[in-house]
Amino acid sequence: MAYTYRQSPLPVDNLGLDAISLDVMDPGSLQQIDPLRPSWIFHTPSLKNVDYCETHPQEAYDTNVTGTQNVARVASRLGCRFFYIGTNDIFSGDRGPFSEEDAPAPLNVYARTKLEAEARVRKIVPDHLIVRTTFHGLHYNPENSFSMRIISSLRQGKVVHMATDQVSSIISTVDLADALVRLVRIGARGTLHIACRNALSRYRFATSLANVFGLDSRLVQKTTYDQVFAELGLRATRSLKATLAVGRAEAVLKRRLPTIRESLIHMRRTAAAFTTKMGIPYRI
Repeated sequence: MAYTYRQSPLPVDNLGLDAISLDVMDPGSLQQIDPLRPSWIFHTPSLKNVDYCETHPQEAYDTNVTGTQNVARVASRLGCRFFYIGTNDIFSGDRGPFSEEDAPAPLNVYARTKLEAEARVRKIVPDHLIVRTTFHGLHYNPENSFSMRIISSLRQGKVVHMATDQVSSIISTVDLADALVRLVRIGARGTLHIACRNALSRYRFATSLANVFGLDSRLVQKTTYDQVFAELGLRATRSLKATLAVGRAEAVLKRRLPTIRESLIHMRRTAAAFTTKMGIPYRI
């Protein structure tokens, strides 16, 4: 098996995976996939910084739409299945939870490019699986993880301000990965929503995270989305309630997806093994 990267490989070499430097914008670079003769291509990369996308729309389009299209064409040429990671951000967030049949209404450049990428995948690779999700979790770079940034701040005794009016059905990467592996094994197709079966505000998520990890939840302070938007100088409008309905996914998986608290507990239980395997010098 192999994984690809654009700039930096994973900081460990004990995973038994071949690392291939690849540029999704370069068809020549993508030819490196051909000798692998994959049965599946998992396409996860995208330009994820929502505010950066808002001020760099062409770069966002090139990476998120054209890049996805280029990789999808490789899958089509090789006759393999294509797995695309989508986002809950394609929904306006005026209500929720959203099902797979609900009409998208993206509020920012990032969301629009992700929605367009979905359309390209459906057109180019009939045998595809698109999973819309929103996730957090363990990462070898804590700055790339919403939950690990919170944990890091709380461990340092810093106050964390979290909005009470921004709600999410966010799932941990360990539970997301479990679901994705099962979907591959059972040959799932089409579009599915994978998230936790309940939703919490960012404030309640952070306090639950603190409690599960034995940290001081009193350091989590209430704020509002508008206050965060103004204080951080954000550029892109976010969805306030783009939660996902997971009934269809649970029927396909033939199992119940976790609640947010259950997912946090699973994350805590797997933290030591993850940090050891990834050679991370800190402990959760």
